[in-house]
Amino acid sequence: MIKKIDIDQEIKNLKQFLDDSEVTHPDYIPPELKEIQSYVLATHARLEKGMEDLILSQVQEKLEQMDKDKWYTIVGIINSLFDYMSYRNKTEMIKSYSGVIESLIRVLNKVNKYRIEFAHPKGLELRDKYNYNTSKGKQNIRDIYRCLKDAEDEMNNYFKKLLPK
Repeated sequence: MIKKIDIDQEIKNLKQFLDDSEVTHPDYIPPELKEIQSYVLATHARLEKGMEDLILSQVQEKLEQMDKDKWYTIVGIINSLFDYMSYRNKTEMIKSYSGVIESLIRVLNKVNKYRIEFAHPKGLELRDKYNYNTSKGKQNIRDIYRCLKDAEDEMNNYFKKLLPK
């Protein structure tokens, strides 16, 4: 007779299996790199949402006097289109907006490169490149964190410029 386990135990068993599988995989990344990975992915997601908000603000500016129902319909359609647009496409789109400075585009592209690097990790390469026990590794880690902060700052500064005076 098969013993039935509760959902909590099943979750625990599945996590243990995944942990065991990961540790033995050649592309395993240790916890300190997973922490960097989580910052990179979360910042990338926030910046992508910020770009979508910028795109919507540009559309809204062009359609100033539209009634609310029509506007919400358009927002729904545009949000659906965002699902099919890559981060790079969104970056290219906002690049054409007035007031968007090159430094914002530069850090958005750099964050995207980090996102690709950490979303598709080559464990040994990442472990070497971001080894906290080496001077170069520490510099690389610092560079990532600086880039993430700079990108957030640039996006926030651009949004501040859009606010009415």
